[in-house]
Amino acid sequence: MSQYNQSNSPAVLLAGRDAYNHIRQNGLQPQHINAMLGASGGPKWFLLAALDQYLAGDYFANRQQPLDLLGTSAGGWRFACYCQKQPAAATKRFVQHYSQTVYSAQADADEITDKAIALVDELLGDHGVEQIINHPSFRLHLVVCRGRHLAASNNKYRQTAALAVAASLNALSRDFLGSCFERIVLHNSDLSAAAPSPFLQLNDLPTRNYKLTTENLRAGLLATGAIPLVIHPQQYLTGPGKGYYYDGGIVDYHFDLPLKTKGLVLYPHFYPAITPGWFDKALKWRSAAAENYRRVLMIAPSSQLIASLPHGKISDRNDFKNLSPDQRIPYWQTVIAEGQRLAEFFAERHVKQDWMEYVQLMETPPR
Repeated sequence: MSQYNQSNSPAVLLAGRDAYNHIRQNGLQPQHINAMLGASGGPKWFLLAALDQYLAGDYFANRQQPLDLLGTSAGGWRFACYCQKQPAAATKRFVQHYSQTVYSAQADADEITDKAIALVDELLGDHGVEQIINHPSFRLHLVVCRGRHLAASNNKYRQTAALAVAASLNALSRDFLGSCFERIVLHNSDLSAAAPSPFLQLNDLPTRNYKLTTENLRAGLLATGAIPLVIHPQQYLTGPGKGYYYDGGIVDYHFDLPLKTKGLVLYPHFYPAITPGWFDKALKWRSAAAENYRRVLMIAPSSQLIASLPHGKISDRNDFKNLSPDQRIPYWQTVIAEGQRLAEFFAERHVKQDWMEYVQLMETPPR
């Protein structure tokens, strides 16, 4: 007998129309999933850490068919862990280092950038770069934003002005973001593969694709997490060349992409809601297109699970300034531990194949 029901479930399962029909007719097996999404959000991800360890270490273990992984910022860092030979161990390194990071009271961009470099180096370990580049089935895709015009600068005053301009243009139309930022996709996908990556056909915004290499992977990971005014942008990436490369979440915060995939897209998310781009956070009317989520299965923490956490919320970047390290670190450790409930829930559904007792139809992505 299941330990969960709709009233005490730690997770919400939302499925687009095609995903819903597929699961109703066929259940859900690992081979039904062809792609995954990993959103920006920094420490919000901690609640998903145990689920990541289960998915990468058990659910998709010994996978032969390609699995395309698209991540921005912390989502890209998570998927870099997936692509290592011991993904669960890499995830543990990542979450332990990140959750115990401490900044000085007046931390500036230099200090925060140095801490980000140390985090990425810990995540990669001694052999992570080679393992990620050469993974036989997991195909990593990192999104970074290349600044254009005013945004092509490391000067904080120009960056501030660029963000103001981008926010104003984005409020008029998301299409206008392309005048301020260009999407760069760094990937280790095989362009000649029989099953092409759905993430190398994006044309909703100006986009260029480049191969991940041993020369640009580390810098790409740093770039995809380079929050403007917080972390210095990377100024060179092998492939794209010189430029100012920022957090991929600027354009793809929670994703609103026209994905062309025959299989399903699994999306472990820290909210059961979608904010397409970073500048859309204040635009409550800006929603993701239903068509872009037809094949997506989203798993997110339930309101019951979130309410049970200390402070009644998931961890986030504001905790760095609102809580002392002595308050924040134990709180974050509790969030990480409680995430085990999501992993256990997903694993139980896989064994029992009782998905339809929990899956809800997502006609339109909630906002």
